Amino acid sequence: MTASTTLPNTVPTTVPTTTGSAHPRPPSVRSRAAAETRERILDAALGSIASRGYEGTSLDSLGAAIGVTKQTILHHFGSKDGLLGAIVARSAAELVAAIGGALRSAPISSRTTESVLSVVDRTVRAAFRLAAFRPELIALTREVARLGDRQTTDLLRALDPLTVPATRYLDRAVRDGAVRQHDAHALLMGTYARLIGAATEVEVMRQLGVEPPLRILVRRQNGLLSELHRALAPDETRSI
Repeated sequence: MTASTTLPNTVPTTVPTTTGSAHPRPPSVRSRAAAETRERILDAALGSIASRGYEGTSLDSLGAAIGVTKQTILHHFGSKDGLLGAIVARSAAELVAAIGGALRSAPISSRTTESVLSVVDRTVRAAFRLAAFRPELIALTREVARLGDRQTTDLLRALDPLTVPATRYLDRAVRDGAVRQHDAHALLMGTYARLIGAATEVEVMRQLGVEPPLRILVRRQNGLLSELHRALAPDETRSI
C-alpha cells in the first residue's frame, strides 16, 4: 500500500446552499445588491486578515479597497469582531464542504484497514488542495488560532461537522481493529498542525516573491500520508 499521490489542479470554492421552500420568492434587486455587497466585503476581509492579520486590517482601508464605506461594513456586520465571526462561519462551511466529502462517502459497513486508510488519504488530499488553491482559508484558521479564546472556540465549534464525524469514524475503526489504538482527536489536531505548517511554508515563499512549485506541497502531503499509514496500520498490514 502506498500513500504517494499528486494534487489535482482544482478545488471547490463555493459552499452549497439550500432553501426552505420548493418555490422560493425571487429576491428583490435591493436584496440581491445587499447580498453581493456582503460577499464582496467577506472576500476582501478574508484576504486582508489572511495576509495582514486581524489587527492589521482596518475597516476604513477595507472599505476603500472595494469601494464601500466603513458604515456599510458596520451595517452588515455590526463591528469588526462581527465581521471576523462571519468570515469564520463562512470559511468553516467551505472547509467542511471541501474536506468532509471523503467522510460522507465512506462505507459504514466496510471498515477494513484498507478502506480506512483510503478515507484518510482522500481527506488529507482534499485538505492539501485547499492549502494549494485556497491558502487564505488555511491562513485564516492560523490567525484565529493565534487570537485565541472565543475566536478559537467559535472556529472549532464551526468545524464540528467535520471533526466530530472524523473522530467518531476513527474511534469506530479502532474498536473494529481496522487501525491501531489512537486518540482520534489528538491525531486530527496533529494532522491539522502539519497542514498549517505546509501552507505557511508556501505562503512565506510567496511573500518573498517566489512562487513555490506544487511539488513542495505534494512532498509534504505524501510525507504526512506515509506517517499516518505507519501510525494507523496494524503491525501485520503495514507495508510502507
